[in-house]
Amino acid sequence: MLGGRRARVLAVDIDTMTVDAPTDVAPGDTALVYGPGDSGEPTVEQWAAWAGTIGDEILARSSRRVARVIEG
Repeated sequence: MLGGRRARVLAVDIDTMTVDAPTDVAPGDTALVYGPGDSGEPTVEQWAAWAGTIGDEILARSSRRVARVIEG
């Protein structure tokens, strides 16, 4: 999610993701890759379904370069 809206994923590489960003997004804005789904963001389980795997694998394969923020 960028700017509070889902952005279409164009490509996923080893440690980068290219998305079709909304026009009002600026450098430095937060990108939310997955979350609980409460605000419309995709969940880990949705990513897993799209990739044909399970949620644990999505989490385990996330690069160390991906910042993690755990709330709650």
